[in-house]
Amino acid sequence: MSKNNVNTKATQPESLEEVLGGKDSFVVKNKKAIMGGIAAILVVVFGFIAYTNLYSNPRNEAANNAIYPCQNLFAQSAWEQALKGDSTGTVVGFAKVASEYSGTKAGNLANAYAAVCHYNLGQYDEAIKYAESFSAADDNSVSPAVVAALGNLYACKDNKEKAVELLAKAAKSANDKTITPVCLLQMGQIYEAMGNNDKALECYQEIKDKHQESPLSQQMDKYIERLK
Repeated sequence: MSKNNVNTKATQPESLEEVLGGKDSFVVKNKKAIMGGIAAILVVVFGFIAYTNLYSNPRNEAANNAIYPCQNLFAQSAWEQALKGDSTGTVVGFAKVASEYSGTKAGNLANAYAAVCHYNLGQYDEAIKYAESFSAADDNSVSPAVVAALGNLYACKDNKEKAVELLAKAAKSANDKTITPVCLLQMGQIYEAMGNNDKALECYQEIKDKHQESPLSQQMDKYIERLK
């Protein structure tokens, strides 16, 4: 498994006008960064998946050999090549790994990678298709991160109800000091865009009260005061 990381910075909106509505919306102005927090989490999580986990089942060996060079391109932000492969045929691409090695751990993971690649190429419908093809497992890192990414994709499609539903699911299943606060913050921002300030306030208050180990906790006062 590639241990390279992509340095992706999350952009945090400061007011309701910067969140999800209108031509000057947070989504429109930050298409490259809206999934910054989740994309960063995905890259870090993928980087720390034990290399031996993909080799634990002999059937995964071929799939792992195929996905490894794709991960190197992913780490270089070469989204199209990582997704579709290179002209030499040395790299087959995440799409082919997901298709040809479905049922393997590497093949399943390729769906998540392909979703992030399509997102960065601005292809939201394809990104959603791959994210929904990812089979979540009983873990508190990769699976919640992919669910959260899917929620962000639905936000990009302006399906706010589906977005908060998925982000809430990710926040609960992760129970993680990194993923959960990010999901709660994004939920709060989307609830504000929906005009549901009470729900937004609950999200911000939960970050402040229950996730004090997160740097986001120190930022919540300005969000909370704005809504009171």
